[in-house]
Amino acid sequence: MKALLIKDLMTMKKYSMGILYGFIIIVFVNLISEKIYFEQMVPMLMYMMCVQTLTTITYDEYDNGYPLLFTLPFTRTQYVLSKYVLSILSILPIIIVWLIYSLIIGANIQMIFISLLLYIFASSLYIPIYLYFGSAKSTVAMVLLSFIIIGSIALLFNLVGFATIIKLLQGFKVIMVSIGVLLFMLMSILISRAVMLKKDF
Repeated sequence: MKALLIKDLMTMKKYSMGILYGFIIIVFVNLISEKIYFEQMVPMLMYMMCVQTLTTITYDEYDNGYPLLFTLPFTRTQYVLSKYVLSILSILPIIIVWLIYSLIIGANIQMIFISLLLYIFASSLYIPIYLYFGSAKSTVAMVLLSFIIIGSIALLFNLVGFATIIKLLQGFKVIMVSIGVLLFMLMSILISRAVMLKKDF
């Protein structure tokens, strides 16, 4: 699985420089500006990294690449797991910088946790869809799901308010929400594994 992760990271490296530059600009603007844009922009960057993870699946299946790829010494289960591990590894730099920034500037640290849960949920939702339909057919489904998720989150924050959501997530409810997201991720892994095992190359 290590080789798969290295392959995917090298693939993402080619197309992630724009995200990195944007991230640096956001940090710089927040340091010199009285307004804080970091909390609003980082979730967007995390979503872009989720898309980058899905892009690696596109390159794997490009030009009938799966038959060649699976001649290498790894199983389909390892392939599926590598995509979920990659989705987490890809946002670690953003989380670390965001945490340091929050501690220095005094921004809302709870937003990190909420964004991380949303990112895990989105990745767990998209990966099996991408594996099942393929990059070409899943585009419409991805766009519709993106609009539904983003619209639902925006509506929730407008109706309830960020402070209320933070209160709901405090204490025992935080644990329950976290367990729910992790269980959803586990279910997603099992579905993705079943999809890959049934594929014929």
